[in-house]
Amino acid sequence: MMNIINTKAFVLKKKNSGDTSLIVHLFSIDYGKIIVIAKGARNIKSKYHGYFEQFSLLNIHINYKEGRPYHYLNFAEYIDPFWKMKNNSVAVLYASVIIEVVYKTQNYYSESSIFKLLNAIFIEMNDSQTSPQYLHWYFFIHFFKINGFGYNLEFCNHCGKKLVKGKISTIDGYLLCENCSKNNNSDLNFNDEILNIFRFMYKKHPKKMINIQCDEKNKNMIDQLIWNTLKIHFDNMKNLKSILTLKKVIY
Repeated sequence: MMNIINTKAFVLKKKNSGDTSLIVHLFSIDYGKIIVIAKGARNIKSKYHGYFEQFSLLNIHINYKEGRPYHYLNFAEYIDPFWKMKNNSVAVLYASVIIEVVYKTQNYYSESSIFKLLNAIFIEMNDSQTSPQYLHWYFFIHFFKINGFGYNLEFCNHCGKKLVKGKISTIDGYLLCENCSKNNNSDLNFNDEILNIFRFMYKKHPKKMINIQCDEKNKNMIDQLIWNTLKIHFDNMKNLKSILTLKKVIY
């Protein structure tokens, strides 16, 4: 049975179909990841021309049929195109990492907590002066927690000793104290400043990330900690194109 459904959705990626149509991969609040055929959307005269750019948040109506791999667009309108974010090259780089991870990890069922987190981060990237790098940290700190492998920031995951500094385990992603990390083949170090930044992120709204102070060495280390945690917990995170691009541009 086919139903016309209405949902909010972020544009993850798109590709051409036929002469004028698009196949659009979306992340929706009600149905998780969905694939939509937007007939004629590439036609310059189409009312949807230019709508399906990556990062855009849309309100869509689709002809939805349970079990079908794709659905047909019935109607679309902008909720937020995030123009300012799209015109900020650094924001685009960090937002691209988030979008690629969402595309590769989310399934075809609702995960509204991830959707709401993504929306909050993109609003801040678009409207505030907060570093896109910090907001990308915030997304992943909470993304890990939602998925059940958030960092224990207080105690070593092996011996239970209070954490001050140490390393992240390359096996399970746990934070280890100096003593327990001696035999761990990892160059992913953390210190009290990094721990305090993560603690701050756990407790505060994304709007507060503008107050973070962090030196370049720790910035780079936090990026590496987060990206390696992704690789540890998701098999398809080994060579993300967005991270490789970001490294070439930023580092």
